[in-house]
Amino acid sequence: MKSKLHTTEDVPSSLEFILFEVSIRRYNRMSNEGMTSYSQDGESITFSDDDFSGFENDITDYLKEHSENPLPTIKFVDPYSFGRKY
Repeated sequence: MKSKLHTTEDVPSSLEFILFEVSIRRYNRMSNEGMTSYSQDGESITFSDDDFSGFENDITDYLKEHSENPLPTIKFVDPYSFGRKY
C-alpha cells in the first residue's frame, strides 16, 4: 500500500479500509497462495494478480487530493457573457 501511495509514512486512516479488505482476501487464499487458476470436477478457482486492483480509483483519488504539486487549473471565460442575465 505504501508503494502505491509513493510514501514511507503510515497509511492514512481514510484508506485503512483497503488494508483490511486486502488482508481478508490474502487470508482467504492462504493455503493456495500464488494460484492463478485451478479446475477440478467443474469447480474453477482463479486469483487476481493484483489484490489492490479493485481499489485503484480510491487510491488515485487520494493521490490527486493530497498531491504536493497539483496540476494547475485553467478556467475559460466567455467575454460575451458579461452583463447577460440567464
